[in-house]
Amino acid sequence: MPAPAPHQPMPLRWFTPGGEVRLCGHATLATAHVLFTEIGLRTPRIAFSTLSGTLSVTRLEQPNTYQMNFPVDKPAATPVPDALPAAIGLPWQAVYKGSDDFLVILAHEEELRSLNPRMDLLQAVDARGVIVSAPGTKDDFVSRCFYPRYGIPEDPVTGSAHTLLTPYWAAQLGKDVLTARQLSAREGILQCTLAQDRVLLQGQAVTYLRGMIFL
Repeated sequence: MPAPAPHQPMPLRWFTPGGEVRLCGHATLATAHVLFTEIGLRTPRIAFSTLSGTLSVTRLEQPNTYQMNFPVDKPAATPVPDALPAAIGLPWQAVYKGSDDFLVILAHEEELRSLNPRMDLLQAVDARGVIVSAPGTKDDFVSRCFYPRYGIPEDPVTGSAHTLLTPYWAAQLGKDVLTARQLSAREGILQCTLAQDRVLLQGQAVTYLRGMIFL
């Protein structure tokens, strides 16, 4: 992999089993981690040129800890898609739309943990995916993210979803720094900061596999 030119963002694209997406937090974090720890990039910050504009990842003092700087995605009022009520199967508080995803708000974390959506109906929703969120019992908010249209029934941890979740919960809770938990099977914890038109997401990454490919 060639080293990035000084002061020039490195091109970055993301592909799921169902196609290319405009933003992917987990893969951005992993890419930056590899560049810093495996390739040996010595700068404290790296910038990427993407379909969502210029993104940056900063290496923090705590080992294997990084802060990603993404554009904010503000939730907007929206008509409810016909397939959504039956797909979710639970009463909700509100439904919003971001640039790519629908956001469904439930009243309680327990409802979100028990949620068993119908993937066949979620595939009929005209969006990248559906985020379902609720206030947390120990965290500021919790969420689950479903992307069956892109070959991902439920995503383990979704950085891009938190660019939509963070401004919503910041407004609801009256604070700009929040702790979030994604309630997938393996769960994930993120620190989210709303900074005007940007969302800062802090998380950790570790290298778990190294290999070689011969061409």
